[in-house]
Amino acid sequence: VEGELPLGPGVIDAPIGRQAESIIGRCVTPDGKPSRTEYTILKAENGLSLAACVPVTGRTHQIRVHLAAVKHPCVGDPLYGSDPTLAARPGLERQWLLAVDLGFEHPGSRELVTLPPSYPADLKPALDVVSQAAPPVLESARAAERGQGAEPDTAVVRRRWGEVLEALGRIRRTAPGAG
Repeated sequence: VEGELPLGPGVIDAPIGRQAESIIGRCVTPDGKPSRTEYTILKAENGLSLAACVPVTGRTHQIRVHLAAVKHPCVGDPLYGSDPTLAARPGLERQWLLAVDLGFEHPGSRELVTLPPSYPADLKPALDVVSQAAPPVLESARAAERGQGAEPDTAVVRRRWGEVLEALGRIRRTAPGAG
């Protein structure tokens, strides 16, 4: 995301609704539907932050809208106010946004359906940033699980980020061209 945010977990709890005069855009608005995004900032440098986000609710463009609402839009997301020059630095021509873990309950069988992650080649440079950030974040997650100084909500968020980082590690090992 744009800007250097403090490392660690956070929550954006803000209602999301349609932008006036737009069929695509959404915004944080008092008459919107309740929306909650939990995140952890894994790395922050050079005017950018690497965030792992969990959309607790499932609103359209939720992560994008919430990050833009706190003045830190996703890199490469002009719909929600990003600076196009920041996306150009790593050579991106689209949003720097990736679903690492995707699953849903099948409406008929009620079984959990999960989709295998795949990491696009144009986003591969992010893997190096994540792998450098992973050890301290994972240690924080482990400490939270042991109940060392973390509030219950924070422990849950940190445990989820540990799971996200483990999934990113699997992607790194299976991505085309990964060494």
